[in-house]
Amino acid sequence: MIRELASKYGKTPAQIALNWLIMHDNVVPIPGAKNASQVIENAGAAGWRLSEEDFKKLDAASNSLIITYVTW
Repeated sequence: MIRELASKYGKTPAQIALNWLIMHDNVVPIPGAKNASQVIENAGAAGWRLSEEDFKKLDAASNSLIITYVTW
């Protein structure tokens, strides 16, 4: 789904994911970058917004994930 949206918006999958996080009221993403090209890619997640429909699709996909934490 993220790759489809990346193609639709002309963005990278990482930019789609970061933009989705930015659109949440209670989330402050802190993306990492090891080089200048990663900084530029991260910056490409700002200054635009996913449509409400696409935001909701990603939200639904995220909510359907089951995350298991293993501690020993």
